[in-house]
Amino acid sequence: MKTIEIRWSTEDVLGKAEEMDIELTEEQADAILDNIERSHDACVGINWDVIEYHIESLSFYSKNN
Repeated sequence: MKTIEIRWSTEDVLGKAEEMDIELTEEQADAILDNIERSHDACVGINWDVIEYHIESLSFYSKNN
């Protein structure tokens, strides 16, 4: 039986945030990865759109608190 594993890193999140002109700390990027893992939907998967959504969500939350 074969299994595969796809890995996303803090560096991936930080790079995407930079592309979006959003500044994140390493700790915030780690928190985003944790949140993505907790809310993972196997029908959607984890892709750049999902990562972008979570970055935007954290950014919106941070601005409003």
